[in-house]
Amino acid sequence: MPDIADRLVRWFIQNQRILPWRDNPEPYRVWVSEIMLQQTRVQTVLSYYHRFMEQYPCITALANASLEDVLNSWQGLGYYSRAKNLHKAAKIIQDQYHSIFPQEYDEILKLPGIGKYTAAAVLSIAFNQPFPVVDGNVMRVISRLFGISTNLRLPKTVKMIEMHLNSIFPAKKASDFNQGMMELGALICLPQNPKCEKCPISMFCAAYKTGKQADYPNKSIQPKPKVIHRTIVLIRKKDKYLVHKRNEKGLLASMWEFPGVDSNERTAISKFETEYGFVIDLHHKLFDTDFTFTHRIWKMSVYEASIRNELDDSNDWKWLSFAEMTTYPFPKAFSKIMEYCKQLS
Repeated sequence: MPDIADRLVRWFIQNQRILPWRDNPEPYRVWVSEIMLQQTRVQTVLSYYHRFMEQYPCITALANASLEDVLNSWQGLGYYSRAKNLHKAAKIIQDQYHSIFPQEYDEILKLPGIGKYTAAAVLSIAFNQPFPVVDGNVMRVISRLFGISTNLRLPKTVKMIEMHLNSIFPAKKASDFNQGMMELGALICLPQNPKCEKCPISMFCAAYKTGKQADYPNKSIQPKPKVIHRTIVLIRKKDKYLVHKRNEKGLLASMWEFPGVDSNERTAISKFETEYGFVIDLHHKLFDTDFTFTHRIWKMSVYEASIRNELDDSNDWKWLSFAEMTTYPFPKAFSKIMEYCKQLS
């Protein structure tokens, strides 16, 4: 169905948003943008992208930076494993590919943090190689276009979407087609209230013809995020606060935090002793604050506390003033606590 591809490509060329990675679709720039855009809206990414590229304008600059500096540059974007993998992959590209981004699909897939979607996106956008991309926007467009009503979370549905996408994919126009598909899903074929009157391929769309756009795509109900109650402590020594570096793996890996445990006030003291090896005294609650991750919600009770042990600075523990904390990578989950410390500084 070449008409679909031709119409979509023409529409994209005429209507595409001006985005910094499109001005110069060099593979490093495209790669960074695709990693940032995972789970994050374009408008949020823009300011971070500009700053990140100023700090790390090439693969070598990123590879030679410290992980802590990279995480600090990423602060506020969330999903910090993305930054950690980006940094790790840059080191591999520097060491194994002489700082030149590989152009082979299988080689790119070996890099940490890169899956089929990102590999296809970089190869098609930067090199115009014939790899169709499949993200949430593309799946929504294709499911409506071809009337695919089976559950989107089933592997057979994804395979069906890939089959239909391949049937209209123009190998010689991979870059414009892939970007056009993603742009159509982001601007026109919206999850709610799609702008079908502005769609360049609505005349081919099965959902539009039947007026059932809202029925596509068919998704199963997502499980509710798990609620986790945490006790966070502010332990102060003059103008400095005790902070802790999280493990290198898992949620918020290698980020800095205020000490906390998964517990309510009743069991917090014993939990701190078990997990951290020191004894604290809780004084009074300062405030509550919540933060929602993808699959969990932290409900945090923040207490002023003191510590009975004497702790010196180490690799994992530091006494930092608020000004010093701003140079360390702290997750957005602690923004209200940081604001409180700022007011006291």
